[in-house]
Amino acid sequence: MSYSSFTEFRNDILRYLRCEKEYYEEDIKANERLSDAQKIEIGLLIDKAIISSVMPPFYVLSVSENNTKLRPGDKVMLVQNNKKIEVRIVENSESFLTIESVQQLYETEPYRIEVHEFVVLDPLIQLAEQIEDGASGSFWMELLAGLEQPIKDGYKPIDFYSVNTIPMSLNKDQCECCKNVLKRPTFYCLQGPPGTGKTDVLATLANTYSSQGYEVLIISNTHQAVNNALNKIYSINHQLPIIKIGEELKGEGLDKGIVVAKTYNAYLSSRKQNKKKKKEKSHDILGMTFHAAVINLGLRTNRFLPSIILVDEAGQIPLAQGALIGALGSGTVVLIGDDLQMPPIFHEKLVSDALSVSIFAYLSSLYPEFKNVLKITYRMNNEITETVSKKFYQPYGITLKASDFSAHRTLEINSSCGDKRIDNILKSTQSIHQIDVSKYDSWQDENHEEANFISLLVKSALNSGIKKQNIAVITPYRRQVKIIRQFVISALGSNRDIPLIDTVERLQGQDVDLIIISISITDKLYWKQQEQFVLNPNRLNVMLSRAKKKVIIVGKYQIL
Repeated sequence: MSYSSFTEFRNDILRYLRCEKEYYEEDIKANERLSDAQKIEIGLLIDKAIISSVMPPFYVLSVSENNTKLRPGDKVMLVQNNKKIEVRIVENSESFLTIESVQQLYETEPYRIEVHEFVVLDPLIQLAEQIEDGASGSFWMELLAGLEQPIKDGYKPIDFYSVNTIPMSLNKDQCECCKNVLKRPTFYCLQGPPGTGKTDVLATLANTYSSQGYEVLIISNTHQAVNNALNKIYSINHQLPIIKIGEELKGEGLDKGIVVAKTYNAYLSSRKQNKKKKKEKSHDILGMTFHAAVINLGLRTNRFLPSIILVDEAGQIPLAQGALIGALGSGTVVLIGDDLQMPPIFHEKLVSDALSVSIFAYLSSLYPEFKNVLKITYRMNNEITETVSKKFYQPYGITLKASDFSAHRTLEINSSCGDKRIDNILKSTQSIHQIDVSKYDSWQDENHEEANFISLLVKSALNSGIKKQNIAVITPYRRQVKIIRQFVISALGSNRDIPLIDTVERLQGQDVDLIIISISITDKLYWKQQEQFVLNPNRLNVMLSRAKKKVIIVGKYQIL
């Protein structure tokens, strides 16, 4: 990309965001015309939800099919006899939903649960429109456009050797990154391949900056990623003033020592009072989603002014959105992510647009001297690490190594299930297996033979003492997710003990002992159509690298 002026680049950003908004609005209108069955399939509708437990204002609803991606705090519409009631999600699982409703609900008839689609790009467009040449955020845009150059040593750098907040447990690469970021550069990129401790570095940096009297902002695309980062920070220093912005349910999973402010205004009010009481400069660590930061910090004048912004999962933020980070008011931006894992999130019609590249990948490529790579993984054992390294990282000059802590991890199986194939796989010292169990060559995005075999694998693993939270079953296709769940529930005789069974998107940021991958496809022509999708290296990387001890691939076609 080449730009001759700030205005040209800013206008290109606006072009991209406006196009994306238009595309999403077209999708929403098209989805409104879908049949109920189609809406259920893509996760926009749950039909025949039955109240099974009541403890007002909380209600548990049993569901037969749930393909939604709803998270705690999300709002949905409950419909019964043409009456609509807005409720909030408390917990979402495959077989039940826990909701919060201010109106009393009755167990008379089943409910429909409608997922409301909306476009959240208006604040981003508004912020891009108000960034003028010379105003807050313009230097960041000029940097991205190649019109300005970053600096490595900023104003009042922090001496790495004079602070006592750098843990002795950090390895050489982690320390090097901290040392470079404490120099207060314009920006810095930290690439953290699977299990390499990027969150430990984030927490160390937040702790150090805050302890030195600087305000810290933590942002990411999702509440869960923000929560994980804040929890890690709290775990290394309970005394830090850590605040999460968001509704209470959006703070699910946060340590109780972390303050949750329902709104940004509520935070500002409490902050003002605390300053009066303490009579000292505040050095808060504030966490919120990227979109919340755009609204609360980018579009406001009365705001929190961070000295450093730590952007987690930066590989999922497209350049067009990342170009707005400079307007959040910090002279140092640290982008933490891995452009070899899940790609940035944008509308599929913009896949060939140059602004769809992640902000992390773009800056890493443009300024490689402003980047550190972590190369020691504390998650995967030797065999899985070597496979992941060779297939996904060595082509880019990065060699991963398993730490002494994780290198010799093995799956401990003490019992037999009677099926020799399953026993051999589970008890084998080999960490990566692929097996074809399908006799028919016509399976496409659902495969009952694979689903049945996987149900036996899951049952055997559970019976051997592996906890359900240490097992994950992953497949590229929503239809196959549904079929596998049905077979697993049937094999276990209950839907309460099933492990995570989903597409790879749900697995980002998690790790388990055992990963089972269902390829599903046996039809030759369909494989040719889907091969590029199934073998996408970013998705495959996430699938394989979530496993600490063993990966079992069930499928006809080789993926490694």
